[in-house]
Amino acid sequence: MAALGLCTYDPASPSFSYFGIGEAVAALAFTLAVPQFIKPIYRMRLSARRIRTLYIFTLAFAGAGFALIGALLPHLPISRDVLIAYPVVWELLGGTLFAIAYGLLAFGSVLPLTARAGRVRGFAQAVAYFLTIAQPPDHVEFVENELADNFERLMKFANFVDRFRETSAFFDFTHRREIQDGAYAGSLLRIASDHRLCRTMVERTPWLAADLIRTIDEKKIRCRAAERLVQEIALQAISSNDSMLERESGFGGFSTAPVLAESLFGSAFVANNYRPLQWLSIGFKEPISRSFARRFNMAAELILTTRSCGQSV
Repeated sequence: MAALGLCTYDPASPSFSYFGIGEAVAALAFTLAVPQFIKPIYRMRLSARRIRTLYIFTLAFAGAGFALIGALLPHLPISRDVLIAYPVVWELLGGTLFAIAYGLLAFGSVLPLTARAGRVRGFAQAVAYFLTIAQPPDHVEFVENELADNFERLMKFANFVDRFRETSAFFDFTHRREIQDGAYAGSLLRIASDHRLCRTMVERTPWLAADLIRTIDEKKIRCRAAERLVQEIALQAISSNDSMLERESGFGGFSTAPVLAESLFGSAFVANNYRPLQWLSIGFKEPISRSFARRFNMAAELILTTRSCGQSV
């Protein structure tokens, strides 16, 4: 076969090899070590895409096995009349399997998730598990990618369930996929009201938090499943001494641009439909401090200003 260089290639004594035993062992060791150090958000993305580490390990072991066969073939006294007798064939197969394993690991863990119709269940389940083990740095990456990119889409999915109060069995069967997506999207939005995640949002990604609330206001999106999330963001913004609201209330020179405060408390639509101060009377248990009173007064003043402009809260 000209493609394999039959005229110059000697299967019993190849002039070069793509994989030696040492390279195969090193690649295998690297594959086994990487999953132990990947971040929780990468594990979440792999889980949502149904890429199990078992698949990656299987491909890596098979690739190492093929590379080992390719290294041993030149030393075996066998006929070289068939394709599988060529070491280069096994080396190429091994390299292909390694490439697939590394591709699944790299692209499956790095590319952000998208909540697509019919696949919200896997997305929601992966995020729910992620939030139980994630730390603030993981929360930041999650908010910047998965939550920011899918927030409006999740609310639309959840609203499909809230839109219909009484349905027939035929309707439930016909729209079973939309109903399942809506139920899981609503549950995910409620799970996202985790106080640790919301605190990270107002402390480390306040501009994104403001953008999420502004999206609700600009597009006039009513979503009951997102009410608790908005209320928890407001609660953490007022209660945290490190939140953006602390700087906006006068300390860091941000009082002239109260972005987070305006989005949470300066919108009549958000105030009427999401009641951002509702959870403050229920969920706040920390002692009252002067800085807390200043942040609360700022929020109350914005809401009262909105009311005085003729927009009832």
